[in-house]
Amino acid sequence: MKQFSAIQTLKIMLERPNIMFNLIKKMDAQNERFISEGAVAFEVLESIKHLDKLEQQRFKIAYATDNLAKSHIVADQDQVDNVSRLMFQESVVSIFRLCETSLYQELTDAKLKAELASFWHIQKKLLSGDCSFNSMDYDYTELVDELFHKLGSLLDLLKRNLVRMQSINSDLEKLSFEVSKDGTDFVEYRQKVLDDVTHLYERHILPTQRFVNPDVKLVDGDNLLATINSIKLLFDAHGKHELSDQVFRYGLSFTNIINPLKDVSNKINGFIRKTQKSLTQFNAMEWHFERFKKKYEETLDGRVNRTKIDNSFADDVPFMKNVKRIPRPKGLKIENNSSYFYNIFKDLEYRIQDQLLLSNEDIEAEGQALVSFTSKDRLKRAKAIYDLIEKLSLRESKDVIATLHYRLQSLLPEYHFVDLINAVVHFMKKTLDGKRLIKTNNKAFIQQENKYYVYRIVILQESN
Repeated sequence: MKQFSAIQTLKIMLERPNIMFNLIKKMDAQNERFISEGAVAFEVLESIKHLDKLEQQRFKIAYATDNLAKSHIVADQDQVDNVSRLMFQESVVSIFRLCETSLYQELTDAKLKAELASFWHIQKKLLSGDCSFNSMDYDYTELVDELFHKLGSLLDLLKRNLVRMQSINSDLEKLSFEVSKDGTDFVEYRQKVLDDVTHLYERHILPTQRFVNPDVKLVDGDNLLATINSIKLLFDAHGKHELSDQVFRYGLSFTNIINPLKDVSNKINGFIRKTQKSLTQFNAMEWHFERFKKKYEETLDGRVNRTKIDNSFADDVPFMKNVKRIPRPKGLKIENNSSYFYNIFKDLEYRIQDQLLLSNEDIEAEGQALVSFTSKDRLKRAKAIYDLIEKLSLRESKDVIATLHYRLQSLLPEYHFVDLINAVVHFMKKTLDGKRLIKTNNKAFIQQENKYYVYRIVILQESN
């Protein structure tokens, strides 16, 4: 049977990396380094089922157990309960982890302690009297090689995990979007996400943050940066300045990870606190809704003297007494008749005339001057508003004060409610050609800068 070399096999595997991505996810989920041959075959067949026969044959040969073993893609094979299993080379798995950030393995406290212990071991050997610091001594050169291999692999591991941590926020947004589309219970989902993120924060992010923190004091020995600095000083003391410089550069690289790691930690911590708060708020709303529902159901028992919910519900909830009245949006009625279109075009005509009136004028005093103590500025702006009202054209209106409010809001720079008061006072005294004002006892309100102003409605209509 035809076989491929290691390079050819790896090249074919990288053509459809999702096969290995899925296999690595399964191994990580089971916390094992082995994967069954059946699982490998299933993933391969699922991925290549839409390819032509020639391409399918290439992938089947590449992922055949015999080819994987002879090309050294697989490190070991075993059999458990009559199930054949494969263990891929760690270097091969690392290539695919490098291509997919979601496959990066989070660093745990145990892994970090093991890494630090290996540096303590090297430090101890360098401090011992048996270390010659002679480049001709194989024991010394092998120890130096081991040191830089450990430094390089640890730096790579930390940086890859940092990239994975930085992508957590986007992953959470993606999950939130997906869960909003299906029928998943959102509260249950948020609780699960909170548990997962809290576990990630406490078991992976915080230990990594402590690991690179130069101020951490450990019982068993120095922290990472102190250990690296100690090794650097040893090389300096024995005249190995080139090696000392390399160790110093690694120390700087580890130091540069601290701030990005703090940013990630703060974001995740903020997400946890915000999610906990939102869950608490939801539980409170749900509890009050159940109380409200119970009160409402009491009004459905058919008794004439209990058709509405009594005040006790609102009295028991202090914040409800301070809830302000919020106006509902009014419906926009569009009619198909000559009178309706006449009013529309007449209003547009008046608004165009108003804009032309202002095109050559400039109201210098800003609206804030009206509430200041500078009488000169107040009078100057009031006079400008009076002149504008004299020239303003208004059609019939069932609420002329509201009409003036919205008209002035679009015409005056830095419009303030005091402008409306000045305009209304002058408009009431103005001589209206063919129109008259009718004061009513009905009241309405205008919202301006989060405040509500109540006024009596005045109607503007044609004189009979």
